[in-house]
Amino acid sequence: MQSQAGITENRGCFYRVPHRLREVNEKAYEPNVVSIGPYHYGKQHLMAMQVIKGSFFRKIAAENNLNIVELKMTMRSLEPRIRKCYEEAPIHLSSNELLEMMLFDGCFIVQRIKGVYPVEDIFQVGRIQTDIRHDLLLLENQLPFFVL
Repeated sequence: MQSQAGITENRGCFYRVPHRLREVNEKAYEPNVVSIGPYHYGKQHLMAMQVIKGSFFRKIAAENNLNIVELKMTMRSLEPRIRKCYEEAPIHLSSNELLEMMLFDGCFIVQRIKGVYPVEDIFQVGRIQTDIRHDLLLLENQLPFFVL
């Protein structure tokens, strides 16, 4: 299938690491501090950053007079396309959870690229910066580009 831009769209664009590779070093494929996308969403050791992403999103939304309910409604049309990107391992999140996660994660990524950080001092620690950069490059820790 071709998109309007003439670029072939892949079905199932985000894959899981094969079991035989994961067996060698499980931790190499697990995010340390931040989950992006649905594969590692909700894991206990990543929940502190979930809270930070939520407060970061709310701060940006307030500064720009954005409403999360309206943003979710706007993104709802993208939901089938988002779910297709994760076909290999279906997403077991409600529509509301998925769209909120995409908004928070997308906002987090864009703001990191722009060099904007939340007020929290956690981002001043060098090690956390390294862990976040590492986590953003993991195969199972990605968002579709069209969400950004």
